[in-house]
Amino acid sequence: ILNYGCETPSGPETLIIKLPPADDQSRMTASSLNLFEIENRFYAELASDAAIRVPKCFYSAMNRPLDQHVLLLEDLTSSIVGDDVSGASYQQASLVVNELAVMHASWWESDRLNELSWLKSWLHLKEAERMESLYNDSWPKISEYGFEVPAGVVKVGNRLQSSVADIHADLSRPPWTLGHGDVRLDNLLF
Repeated sequence: ILNYGCETPSGPETLIIKLPPADDQSRMTASSLNLFEIENRFYAELASDAAIRVPKCFYSAMNRPLDQHVLLLEDLTSSIVGDDVSGASYQQASLVVNELAVMHASWWESDRLNELSWLKSWLHLKEAERMESLYNDSWPKISEYGFEVPAGVVKVGNRLQSSVADIHADLSRPPWTLGHGDVRLDNLLF
């Protein structure tokens, strides 16, 4: 519980603090993809217009040259956290799809997207090459995570290795909207 140094605090009793990961590999990957800046600026500049429920941001700061970033977010630990390994119920999956549709619809072909140079764009060849390299470096290591990947997923994952650039090209075509960028159950609260 937070101590505000006064008898009648006006802030929340608890907060979530998000910092860059301590693990060097994760930190380096997130930094190379500019994920810290994207998340900080989303909360600072776009969260109030997202059209979906996101944690309230009480503070956001970053120092890109030093790779220092911090977010103080609303504590939603009373929610149910999704689980990538266990999977989603039909109701949870439906809720996710519907919420994403609301967000996508609210940003559909928005002129404001052109003003947000810090957002990742599928249009940039450098970004496509970076994502292809990251995927091709990461996919062969999937077995190191300690769980069995179903044969069908392995088959699709292997096929994707030669398709990342084509997928980028397809996603570069209009219409455009704001996308989440990392939709997976571990990043979702119900």
